[in-house]
Amino acid sequence: MFRRLFREYLSLTRGERRGLQVLSFLVILLVLLRSFMPRIVQPPAPDFTLTGKDFAVFLDSLQTLDELAAGISGFPAERDGYPTGREKFPASKNDCPAELFFFDPNTADLDDLIRLGIPCRTASILINYRQAGGSFARDSDLLRVYGLTPGIYDRLQAYIRIHPAEGEQYSPAVSQVHGEMADSSAGRKVSFFRKSIDPFELNRADTGQLIEVYGIGPVFARRIIKYRDLLGGFYRQEQLMEVYGFSPQQYEELSRCSFIDTGLLRKIDLNRMDAAGLSEHPYIDRYQANALVLYREQAGSFLHADQVLEIQLLPDSVFRRILPYLHAGR
Repeated sequence: MFRRLFREYLSLTRGERRGLQVLSFLVILLVLLRSFMPRIVQPPAPDFTLTGKDFAVFLDSLQTLDELAAGISGFPAERDGYPTGREKFPASKNDCPAELFFFDPNTADLDDLIRLGIPCRTASILINYRQAGGSFARDSDLLRVYGLTPGIYDRLQAYIRIHPAEGEQYSPAVSQVHGEMADSSAGRKVSFFRKSIDPFELNRADTGQLIEVYGIGPVFARRIIKYRDLLGGFYRQEQLMEVYGFSPQQYEELSRCSFIDTGLLRKIDLNRMDAAGLSEHPYIDRYQANALVLYREQAGSFLHADQVLEIQLLPDSVFRRILPYLHAGR
């Protein structure tokens, strides 16, 4: 009975067995085809040519948007149907090798400004400023250009030569000094004009007076006044060369336009100034200041300034620089 039930419900007929065999064969065949098909049929290599061009157009469109945001109206030329903006406008100023030469910001073209190391977008803004009717009457006017930093201005200041416009008439009250300077990049002499100003006292001068001197901009004017305050005033013009970044050309111009009143020096009282106050002077370091105060506490007040050298508290080279500022008040 059980054998009959087993055969009836669990056994397969001849047709069913044949169907199962065909199905198994088809499954095996599909598995084999899936395994060997990639080796038999090689798909064609993808063509990224158009994709690369589209990507280049996309990058250049981003740059165009940046230029529009910066106020640049001119666009670079096209080649092969695609903008070549990256050749005309490098991404950063480091892509433009700096080459220093004399130039007039009122007439220099875009290529000359880029050769000077001015960032390309800043140079374009300068050109657009001129095209809108703007001009530069003196060196420091360049700082009005958006993107032209004080660092760039300091590097280029000695090479700026502003020429008077053709047919321009100057007021008799403002005289002009004409000069020539060799332009090493072009092998020629470049004429320039600068205002002649009345000599002024250097220890009383403010930033406005210093800026009027040819070659002195706002940055150097502030540096001069800051260093003058640290010293307590200048007692000789050679001290100007101690100002950070000060060039011989700037020294020559400022020396020609200024004089010094040593009666305005701020003196250092050796018998009252503490070590912290003494060490603030650029010519005295912390150890020398402590030595002066320690000697004063142990041996009593200084009788005169030369006593500092007699007891060898300061080297001779330091003493001679600091002597005009020393005072032994009692």
